[in-house]
Amino acid sequence: MCIRDRSQGFEESEALSKKVSILYELMEKQLSKQDHYDFSLRNIKAVLVQAGNLKREDFPGTESQLCLKAMMDMNLPKFVKDDVPLFMGMLGDLFPGIRPEDAGLQVLRDMSLVDLRENGYEASEHIVDKVIHLWDTLRTRHGVMVVGQTGSGKTVTWKTLAGSLKRLREINSNNGVFEPVKVSLLNPKSVTMDELYGSYNIATREWKDGILSELMRSICRDIKDPNYKWLLFDGPVDTLWIESMNTVLDDNKMLTLNSGERINLNPTVSMLFEVQDLSQASPATVSRCGMVFFNVEDLGWMPFINKWLRSRKNFEVAINAPKPESTIKELEDFIVTNVAKIIEFKKRECVELFPTTDINIVRSFTAMFDAIANPDAAPATS
Repeated sequence: MCIRDRSQGFEESEALSKKVSILYELMEKQLSKQDHYDFSLRNIKAVLVQAGNLKREDFPGTESQLCLKAMMDMNLPKFVKDDVPLFMGMLGDLFPGIRPEDAGLQVLRDMSLVDLRENGYEASEHIVDKVIHLWDTLRTRHGVMVVGQTGSGKTVTWKTLAGSLKRLREINSNNGVFEPVKVSLLNPKSVTMDELYGSYNIATREWKDGILSELMRSICRDIKDPNYKWLLFDGPVDTLWIESMNTVLDDNKMLTLNSGERINLNPTVSMLFEVQDLSQASPATVSRCGMVFFNVEDLGWMPFINKWLRSRKNFEVAINAPKPESTIKELEDFIVTNVAKIIEFKKRECVELFPTTDINIVRSFTAMFDAIANPDAAPATS
């Protein structure tokens, strides 16, 4: 570790390497056990590489501040809520009185807020923080897993980042760093393994490309294209298909097909996995990817309600309903006053046959309200 620090240009490599080693020992012992946690050498290497990148980019601060920022950038995005104070306490003990300099990504934060508003979403600081976490992780790992329950903001986050990068490129902001993104979306569990990776026809011995091999070949063909390419896997991760991706996710960056063909990833290509959990993923897969964890409770359901109320108001105006502003105000007051109490009562007093999350209940409420409070739903008059 000391040698790696020295190779990244750190003069205080011996002292800093000891602190990094102690931190990872403490994290492994004291933090909670989660499927997406990894404190192996690959993760340590990613921290040291990030610290070296900051130093080469002339990021302001001492070597201790750079190392501290790198450890925060590479670890904070994946922690569950209860582990964050413990982690910050460890950093405070190892780096007393030291605070990292500002990340210098205010332009990306501002554009993320603009993109959220332009697309009709609530301008949530939580989502903006996750956008920055995803950007920091993508800059050091070409394989990133976005982990969290439905309704936690995973899809909105990567779409907001992609939209913000496109907007920043259009205004020529930091040319070469902020580039447009081309997203190729794929559900790996919707097809068989042969359809995903390709296979030989047993009768003719002819090779037939799979969806993934064709996609990777097409997006990796032009190595001079500066635009980012994201191959996004939206579906469960399990050992049936993900193990074949291990050589792509590690430093080899190479997909080897049964035909013998090898497809190399170029520097602008990233692999994103949008998953609910990693209970079926092996430690080898987890260690190869950067992690961004989304807690559904951090976002809550009010951003969804605010977005729905805006669309409901537009609907009320479109059907020429009387006093749409007062109707929406009454509806908002009712939701704020009663929905949270109803959800709490359900958790305390009711037994569910199928578990549901708070956002599921709120979405069901809004869907039923839209269906009932509609002119088409009025009973026929004789």
